[in-house]
Amino acid sequence: FGTFKKRKRRRKQNMNNPSRLKSETKIWSDWWSSQTLLNRALPLMIATGLTMSPGFNAVAPWLLDVFGGRQSARSIHFIVMLALIAFFVVHMLMVVAAGPLNEIRSIITGWYRTDAEADHE
Repeated sequence: FGTFKKRKRRRKQNMNNPSRLKSETKIWSDWWSSQTLLNRALPLMIATGLTMSPGFNAVAPWLLDVFGGRQSARSIHFIVMLALIAFFVVHMLMVVAAGPLNEIRSIITGWYRTDAEADHE
């Protein structure tokens, strides 16, 4: 709850500075995509992987019914795998396009370096 209050206060302060508000929107979209990945794609990948395992069918035979059989689980597993690879590749391309050193600096320190001329335009 405390971080939500800080974020709300920061958003009020940034209303006069559109570039900072834009970065806040980017942070929100990055958070949303990461949460989608962690809370939906990875558990689905694990569940379909376990469904494909004949040894796990003895423990939870109902998983075959949930996914409609091994072949359906395999197809879902493959599609989610492609989505995860696409997620990774797109993010790596964004890091390279924005300048790897600056991106790594912002990941480690939380500060993103910009040119002084770009701030005044």
